[in-house]
Amino acid sequence: MTYFPLLLVLALCSKDRARDLPDKVTLHFENASITEILTEILRQSGIEVEMDEVARQVLPNREKLTFHVREIPVRCALQLLFKPRRLVVREGRVKVLITVCDCSRLRALGR
Repeated sequence: MTYFPLLLVLALCSKDRARDLPDKVTLHFENASITEILTEILRQSGIEVEMDEVARQVLPNREKLTFHVREIPVRCALQLLFKPRRLVVREGRVKVLITVCDCSRLRALGR
């Protein structure tokens, strides 16, 4: 019985952080940089979103964006933000990577 409190603390501490994060975000931006938007996604969700070098060329930080979503899953917000620019959202264990679509591969698959 004396080990029960210790086991309870260990169970709570080992809980996967991703499950503790909010799964929805609300974003309201007018004439904002992509950095501002991604910083707010990190603040609200705890999910780090990184753009690779090619994606930063497609969507440079100097480009001003207007983006409004309310209470939608982070994955959907990222798709709405990047898919129209032909950028791909790749989810990893620790963070999300934004990169360009490998169109040559898609053509080979007949898509």
